Amino acid sequence: MFPLLRSVVPDFAWPGLGSDWSAKMMALLFQFQQSERLPPAELAARQFLQLRRLVAACHESAPFQRNRLLEAGIHPDTELTPEVWRRLKPVTRYDIQGNGDQMRATKLDGAHGPTAAHSTSGSTGSPVTVIKTALESFVFEAVAMRDLLWHGADFSASLGILRRDPLGNSGPPDGHAIPAWGHSPQELFGTGPAAMLDIRTPTAEQVTWLARMNPAYVLSTPSNLTLVAQQCRATGTSLPGLRLVRTYGEVVSDEFRELCQEVWGVSVADAYSAQEVGYLALQCPGTTHYHVMSETMLVEVLDEQGVPCRPGGIGRVVVTPLHNFAMPLLRYDIGDFAQVGPQCACGRSLPVLMRILGRERNRLALPSGEKRYAYIGAKYFSAVSAVVQYQVVQTSLERIEIRLVLRRLLTGEEERYLRELVQNGLGHAFEVEIVVVDQIERAASGKYEDFRSEVG
Repeated sequence: MFPLLRSVVPDFAWPGLGSDWSAKMMALLFQFQQSERLPPAELAARQFLQLRRLVAACHESAPFQRNRLLEAGIHPDTELTPEVWRRLKPVTRYDIQGNGDQMRATKLDGAHGPTAAHSTSGSTGSPVTVIKTALESFVFEAVAMRDLLWHGADFSASLGILRRDPLGNSGPPDGHAIPAWGHSPQELFGTGPAAMLDIRTPTAEQVTWLARMNPAYVLSTPSNLTLVAQQCRATGTSLPGLRLVRTYGEVVSDEFRELCQEVWGVSVADAYSAQEVGYLALQCPGTTHYHVMSETMLVEVLDEQGVPCRPGGIGRVVVTPLHNFAMPLLRYDIGDFAQVGPQCACGRSLPVLMRILGRERNRLALPSGEKRYAYIGAKYFSAVSAVVQYQVVQTSLERIEIRLVLRRLLTGEEERYLRELVQNGLGHAFEVEIVVVDQIERAASGKYEDFRSEVG
């Protein structure tokens, strides 16, 4: 049996779907309330205690990971410290693609429950499949519940969801009614109604659906809700029942938060997650920064030399899920960048990420060799009334495309404004070409990027 953090949740096996499911979920949520305020050194010590269990299991039954650990000089009895752990070379999504079968455990304690395959959407062009246990999924549910509780969810209220529906049951005009918010909220508290509309529905129809539903909470991606909020503003459509916007899957900008306040008078609660590993961090209920889910993940933010970033530093995100023994991902370079923050004043001792900055493809490549994150801002594009939607794409070191969906042709003055906007915003005199398109495609997951680099 492999527990969560020993001395935090003792001998916690997968509860199955029996009568003890709710009791164990409540017990885990209670333990989270205790662990999130532990002294940082104690929380880190418990992480590494759990990590030793994972390492021992890899030596016993996960050949790919065992070989990596041995190359790094890490044996089952090795005393793990952060310095020792960093001797292990990170794995990438390409390693998972090429070695997926070898990364799976050859045997697994029954306490973890059955396993299932989880595949990413492939928005990077490199989809991966990870095997997870029922216990890992249970932990995921617990963190999702923590998120709702942190932000004071009223479970009796209504929830509107705008996201991709691969089953095709949530098309316009009515979407698909769901009897509850989800299994955990319904089992623990009971919930009000929920409904989902496919994110590929035209924005105007999404607004009509939301106005008819008037939910207390809405869940979608920031890029989609930006279009929805702009449409609400343009048409004078109000959502008087809305209390909170919940987001996932994309970078949340200060401008987006300001837009939600301006149009709907509500704040934003974001969650940082990835399909292959689960929740990495949740937005603090009192601020706009994020707390790392240290009870379930070992998250490292590393500079170009592989050294942990200090507060204020920006680096690559490397993560180790602590409870997936079916396909252990030891030091997985998830492809994201984040900025480390100082300890939060809210009283929670969980590590802080000030900002989630996106993927390598979201970084601008300058001719000098420098790379940095590109941000221009939707409000500057919306100042041109002809623009319905935009995407800025770097196609070479000297060339930028502005891809636009338009409601009318641009004037010469508007074209000059947009070219200067992009050049000034990116800080370089790029050759800028305006390309008019019928639509800007989303990834399979429904995600959308306002800036993408195709260089290197």
